[in-house]
Amino acid sequence: MLQEMVRFLTGSNQDTQILPGQLPNSLPEDLPLPRGAETVGSILRNSDSSARILLKVAQSLEEVFSSYQQQLLDANWQYLDSNSTNQGFLAVEPSEDTGNQMFKYASYCSPSESSLLLISLTSTQPQGNSQTLVEVELLESFNSGLQDSPVSICSQSGIDSPLPNLPPPADAFIGSGSNDGFRSDVEIESDLDAKALIDHYNRQFQQTNWTQIDSGEGELLQWSLWNFEDEQGRNWQGLLTITEVQNVPGQYSAYVQVIEQLPNN
Repeated sequence: MLQEMVRFLTGSNQDTQILPGQLPNSLPEDLPLPRGAETVGSILRNSDSSARILLKVAQSLEEVFSSYQQQLLDANWQYLDSNSTNQGFLAVEPSEDTGNQMFKYASYCSPSESSLLLISLTSTQPQGNSQTLVEVELLESFNSGLQDSPVSICSQSGIDSPLPNLPPPADAFIGSGSNDGFRSDVEIESDLDAKALIDHYNRQFQQTNWTQIDSGEGELLQWSLWNFEDEQGRNWQGLLTITEVQNVPGQYSAYVQVIEQLPNN
């Protein structure tokens, strides 16, 4: 279970608490979890007051999604309708026929409208004995780092996101991640280096008329910063990062986020 947990990490530091095989002692909200789930592990981050939980359920993806969504709706969580499955990091090219559905994403707003719940479901055994990995991420606050003031956690639910489709490079393996249509992260295994990976995804921003305004690199990090104006005249900023998993060749954490730049008062 610990190995499966490590695969979906986006990196840890002194701000991050990792709980292998455990749920957090207390969650920011009274959060329903899928019935019959086995806990793989949890991650708590102090910097953004978030909790991230990885679970296993011995059911098919559709069975888990249907029953879990009903639990959330019964507890007065609001489903946020978005095209998150068609935006952000994709596991396959959009035109590829994958047969049985293997990935599903959804997001929900808490009854208090102060927390955002992102769920990512991955079918690990599409045939035979069904098993689904469920990644649950709960965000209490939303400060992207792209602008000075925080953004309301549920305020963008009615806005179409300009986040591009980001299909993977050829022969890359895409692991678990999360996606709410404005923010997406995923684990990648690839023979490409970090610079080649970010160049691959940068081209997809360029093809959808985003303008690159900055870029840079660190010891383990490649990043790029983007601007976009949509048909309604809204201005957006996007951040894309590729981070090498330290001491694990060929494994990366990829993160992308787009956020509307509000006019100054």
